[in-house]
Amino acid sequence: VYDGDTAHLLCTGSRVKVRLLGIDAPEIQQSDGPAARDRLRALLPAGRAVVLETDRDAIDRYGRTLGYLWADTLLTNAQM
Repeated sequence: VYDGDTAHLLCTGSRVKVRLLGIDAPEIQQSDGPAARDRLRALLPAGRAVVLETDRDAIDRYGRTLGYLWADTLLTNAQM
């Protein structure tokens, strides 16, 4: 987890940087940025299996895949 709306996933051996759709968390250097990152880390601990729901063409200008992350039946985007 990089910040409150960005995570790095390992997908079939490749690292994918994902921007969570539908939310706008503070940047890490902004007020509450570290708290947002820590919340997402709590929802997505390292090594936990997740499902990424996205359109393969959904890439932002920074090269991040845009999508929704599901951890079990929990939509992480909605929790954030």
